[in-house]
Amino acid sequence: MNHPENNVVGNNNSNGCCCSAGLTTRPNSLESSEKENKLFPTQKLTVEGASCGACVDKIETTLLTVSDVKSASMDLSTGIATVVGTADLQSLIGALERVGFYAAAKQ
Repeated sequence: MNHPENNVVGNNNSNGCCCSAGLTTRPNSLESSEKENKLFPTQKLTVEGASCGACVDKIETTLLTVSDVKSASMDLSTGIATVVGTADLQSLIGALERVGFYAAAKQ
């Protein structure tokens, strides 16, 4: 994964990502609260192309820019993004694809 928006150049780590080597996951500060989960619908997306903590951050940040998203979290180990809110599925997928990730509704 190449992240020109983060001004990261070269130094690819072993999994092909250009982000800092050694980052495989990070604490998720954007997890939705139980209260939000009860008040708003939750959607799950499978996301391909994420390989490090910087990717997770980019995915969560991107999802949070979509209208009607209350919270977003990405689990790097499963490749699943969880979005709380009433955002349109196609808007979520389109936002992720614009920043270089492939996404689809989790079956």
